[in-house]
Amino acid sequence: MFAAAEWIAAAVAFVAYARHARDGESVTLRGDELVIDLRRADRTTRVCLNAQWVRVAWDPARGGVECACQRQRWSLGRHVVARARRQFAAELACELRNRQRCAAG
Repeated sequence: MFAAAEWIAAAVAFVAYARHARDGESVTLRGDELVIDLRRADRTTRVCLNAQWVRVAWDPARGGVECACQRQRWSLGRHVVARARRQFAAELACELRNRQRCAAG
């Protein structure tokens, strides 16, 4: 009886792990558009933003990268170590600034 309970508990844990094993984010900068794909369990959400209006910030209080466009905000990088998140935020912000400068002038 105890062995069966252990197997059931292990199976439940495996299913829970498997649902979230592929969680993550993908950020792509295509022309004037920033595309964010967020994968959580069985759901993928795609957000397309005008790259000229996006602001990127490193939020140490929340421990992540925050992308904001108008009144919407997305937290990114929760699957990456803190040092890499900071570097990603800096690189993305720099690339967005470069594209905004090119569009303006």
